Amino acid sequence: MSLKIKICGLKHAENILEIAKYPINYFGFIFYQTSKRYILHQHSLEELRILVEELSLQKIVPIAVFVDEKIEEMCRICQSVGISHIQLHGNETPQTCASLRDKGYIIIKAFGIDTSFNFEITSQYKNDCDYFLFDTKTPQYGGSGIPFDWEILKGYHVEKPFFLSGGIGLDELPSVLKISHPQLYALDLNSKLEIEPGLKNIELVKNAVDKIAKPLS
Repeated sequence: MSLKIKICGLKHAENILEIAKYPINYFGFIFYQTSKRYILHQHSLEELRILVEELSLQKIVPIAVFVDEKIEEMCRICQSVGISHIQLHGNETPQTCASLRDKGYIIIKAFGIDTSFNFEITSQYKNDCDYFLFDTKTPQYGGSGIPFDWEILKGYHVEKPFFLSGGIGLDELPSVLKISHPQLYALDLNSKLEIEPGLKNIELVKNAVDKIAKPLS
């Protein structure tokens, strides 16, 4: 199975629709107010709903990214926009994941990874999530442009597919594409493909998608 591709931290409609022309599986929209990529700085919920409808025609799945948000607020936003996938990027509990999943959402639980991370923690969440996401541990909750040591992934043995994030750009892709972990499901690309926070470089996105789609070329 080929790796899925997620482009995260998108903010500008024209930029989003241009990127949607490429074979990308997921777009991540950040609903964390302190983030430079906070989507509601740029669009209303109604504007975003219309945009999400356009993306559905391209078979691109939108993901709403939250950090320690109230369950009611997450549901309100997702229902307003028409998003079924939620990424929890903070300190959310298994109970929060279960509650959202019970409401019919597809749940991606993110974990900040450093050399001291214990993958046994993920076992507490495995029954309440659909996917995990492993990102570099930073105070900013992602978008740092800093990779973690991917050798650490050898310590992950839970049977739950994961997205790999954290400073993945064109220079890192050759090494990333050599990772043979059986649960590696998707690559999450963000800051290394940007002109500025929230605005992606179309040429870099195209080149990255080509490299992932044709890793042996």
